[in-house]
Amino acid sequence: MPQPQDNFDVSIVIPTYNAANSIGMQLAALAKQDTNLRYEVIVVNNCSTDNLDETIQNYQHLFDYDGRDLRLVNASEKAGVNYARNVGIKNSRSEQILICDADDIVATNFVAELHNCLNTNDLVGGGLVPWTGELPLPPHENILIFNQPKLNYLPVIPGCCFGLHKRAAEAIGYFDESFMGGCDEAELSWRIQQKGFTIGFTSKTFIYYRLRHGSSQIIKQHYRYGLMESHLSKVFGIENLTGRDWLLKEYRRVRHLLGQAIHNPKLIHDRNWCEKVGLTIGRWRGSIRERTWTP
Repeated sequence: MPQPQDNFDVSIVIPTYNAANSIGMQLAALAKQDTNLRYEVIVVNNCSTDNLDETIQNYQHLFDYDGRDLRLVNASEKAGVNYARNVGIKNSRSEQILICDADDIVATNFVAELHNCLNTNDLVGGGLVPWTGELPLPPHENILIFNQPKLNYLPVIPGCCFGLHKRAAEAIGYFDESFMGGCDEAELSWRIQQKGFTIGFTSKTFIYYRLRHGSSQIIKQHYRYGLMESHLSKVFGIENLTGRDWLLKEYRRVRHLLGQAIHNPKLIHDRNWCEKVGLTIGRWRGSIRERTWTP
């Protein structure tokens, strides 16, 4: 049953699947936030088969004092990050909701800065610092901010570092649970803006974003992104290319990528090249499946 609101200034929702071995650093970072705000951390267990319950218990003592709380919420009726996020939001005890991932690490001002930005915006995205997963953490002089329009339509927040008002989520019917594997945050961002809510971005806080390792994993991840970009394009009707123009654009993209690999075979181990290959393949298959021309 949904919890009463306003017990906390901020609720932090972490959708989680089999993250017992990776969530520890994130919980430690959330316990050390530089703020006097009252906040709760809600770990949403989405069909995990590991010992997540035990892991949460081991970190409980870090939050056992006035104004902070850590709790585990079950979301095992259906698999999917958006379903888990929705369960977390509905069980939150504040108006301001922050969302991050289990395997990343938030900055020490994550709570304070996103809370401050939500005082003037309905939806706010933070920055990303790419991280290999190894310690020590990398320097954060160059924080990546993704505030440009996606697919030439509207800007979107990063799904691993953002905040929103519960009233905005309720007004649009929460996250669309049909989006799985990519573009889940884009879909929410666009519907929120279409409803007249405001969106903002800040470079004053960030998360250390854990990168995938290995060419096959990188290609698979971005393949899913490409598939869901086609679905996103179909749902919002933003197809702005003819079939001929789309095929010509994609043919040039594929020819360029193959030419690069032929000229320099080592590129198959290059992260940027693998990302482009995965995204391109996903867009091709997604466009065929959705019968749309993804911009």
